[in-house]
Amino acid sequence: QIPVRVELASEFRYRKMPLNKKALAVFISQSGETADTLAALRMVKGICPTVAVVNVVGSSLAREADQVIYTLAGPEISVATTKAYSAQLIAVYILAMKLAKLDDRTYEEYLEKASGKGWNGQWVREVHVVASGGECKELLILLDGEWNEGYSLTCREDGKTLTFKPEEITKAKAGYPDSTFARIIFEPGKSLTKAGVSNAICERFGLVKLARFTHLYTISEPLSDSESEQRTAPLKDFGKVFYVKEILPLNKSSMKDVGKRYPHSEVSAKNIPMSSDELRTRLKVKSGDDAHIFGVRIETPYNEDNYLIVTEPSGH
Repeated sequence: QIPVRVELASEFRYRKMPLNKKALAVFISQSGETADTLAALRMVKGICPTVAVVNVVGSSLAREADQVIYTLAGPEISVATTKAYSAQLIAVYILAMKLAKLDDRTYEEYLEKASGKGWNGQWVREVHVVASGGECKELLILLDGEWNEGYSLTCREDGKTLTFKPEEITKAKAGYPDSTFARIIFEPGKSLTKAGVSNAICERFGLVKLARFTHLYTISEPLSDSESEQRTAPLKDFGKVFYVKEILPLNKSSMKDVGKRYPHSEVSAKNIPMSSDELRTRLKVKSGDDAHIFGVRIETPYNEDNYLIVTEPSGH
């Protein structure tokens, strides 16, 4: 086993800590310019080898560390992005596996020696993804040393909960629309999105995905108004429901037309080669409640293309 100590750079730099010259100091930063992390690195340099796990190529941390592991997660648009954190976590796991192989043992063998068991997901009894106010707030994991039966996954959206059993997640298959017709669009809340249960959503609520990588859903079969209300009622606790006004091919003509008819609208781009801001600019619309316009990719058995879906949120 290799002893590891985790420190916050902001605290490490202000206290005296004995350092082992045979140790390896790993510094983790997205930007590579964090003042506390750079100061901690400079304290350690010359005492023991240093490695930077960093996203930005050529950053100060990358230049000053003895070695560097680039995460290459792409630009960080908002602070503490999921992709930056996930890439850092994977990089540290890979480093741990490399260290394990120095004496011809696998990472799993290290875990087996430490716990008396192998690692195949046991101990994890429950996972809770908590969202509030349109943001994912917490990821909570309940561990049980005697547990080996798979974990349940609970999504909590503004106090409402939805729990998936292990077999429901692993066996679920997504359905896709037979045509480009849709009466409603369901946009899952952040807890469902972060939990990665897109296929299970289809089976739980009887929905189909607009496309494999378009995380919007609809009801494929024709329904009366009362049937539609009954089917969409439980969805509203775990995301947003939009009623479709029209669906048009995504091209210059349709963007010009829709932009003129709905000049004050919200805009979302899903799985198309432009961002929401770019689509808003091309539509020439300002934020407002005329409509919510989605630019999406739809896959059917007969074609696969990009569309504009003009909707109004439920309750309007």
